[in-house]
Amino acid sequence: MLVKNKLLLILFAVIQTTSAFNNKKIAEYLQNKKDFSGAILISHKNSVIFKQYYGFENRELKIANNSKTQFPIASNTKIFTATAIMLLQDKKLLQVTDNISKYIPEAHNFTSVTIHHLLTHTSGIPCYYKKWADICSCKNLDNIIRQISTWQQEFIPGSSYQYSNTNYLLLAHIIEKVSGLPYYDFLMKNMFHPLNMHNTNSVSTDDITKIARGYISNNNNITKSPLITSPLTLIGNGDLCVSLDDLHIWLKALFSSKIITKPSLDILAAKQTALSQHSTRAHGYGCFIDKKDNKTVVEHTGALIGFLSKFMVFPDDDIMIIILTNVENLEIFSEIEKQIPNMLFSDGE
Repeated sequence: MLVKNKLLLILFAVIQTTSAFNNKKIAEYLQNKKDFSGAILISHKNSVIFKQYYGFENRELKIANNSKTQFPIASNTKIFTATAIMLLQDKKLLQVTDNISKYIPEAHNFTSVTIHHLLTHTSGIPCYYKKWADICSCKNLDNIIRQISTWQQEFIPGSSYQYSNTNYLLLAHIIEKVSGLPYYDFLMKNMFHPLNMHNTNSVSTDDITKIARGYISNNNNITKSPLITSPLTLIGNGDLCVSLDDLHIWLKALFSSKIITKPSLDILAAKQTALSQHSTRAHGYGCFIDKKDNKTVVEHTGALIGFLSKFMVFPDDDIMIIILTNVENLEIFSEIEKQIPNMLFSDGE
């Protein structure tokens, strides 16, 4: 009888905790966002407590966004890259304290840059957007790396913070050198295939039929966004496309230490570098760590012309929020990413 009562109390606690979240309020709020097109998921512990698709994967063909729609997640690719690095460290194939010249011998200008510096955006290596003329005509990743290796650093490694996509492009190259596999193949073998992620892809794929079409919203006028023309530069820093469910599967696996060890996860999701002297926001490995209403959140945002994406993980509350959109409207997206956590954790009033 005592055991039965305990089980009933546990069941009641679970139901009470799940129902305490303002799902109805969130659903009503999003229903009124007529211009939002994409997918949103909220999970608590191992249960999805909210999931909905909005708008069209392809407006011209009238194909609605659905469970198989793959959204380019842009810079959210970076946490996959950081996880791959930590996985290689778990396998004792590298150390984040290693100098990158160990794996990129041609990087003579970066002799004091470590893998840790790349992971935390403290390398001083400029973002490739500043040097686009140097790399836009490169035909493969090796040529891009050789060009980057001729650049000058903008500050002494470890002395400052500056977000740079180049850091994660270099990390992708290191993953390829150490593993002997192309970057995407390494992720497929070690993450996507074991986790049964069947709706994940790269922007450089030949099969684009399942990838959402991107659009831009401007003054209530929605137009097609330009197609991606330089996918090589996005490797490791912005090239992944995932479905809503696949991204949730992957985040659940990561934060339950099913991809990398718990000590490695603790490092990845820890505050490694403050963004500024007076900021509470810090950078981990492939993610940002901040406070929202005194709750710790591990998060990142992705932006690629026509697409915006966001994941937020509240580890202390075991809450995950994923927002994916294929109609670029920064005003609506920014409002949604702020309002959902506010409503989720409100007292129901």
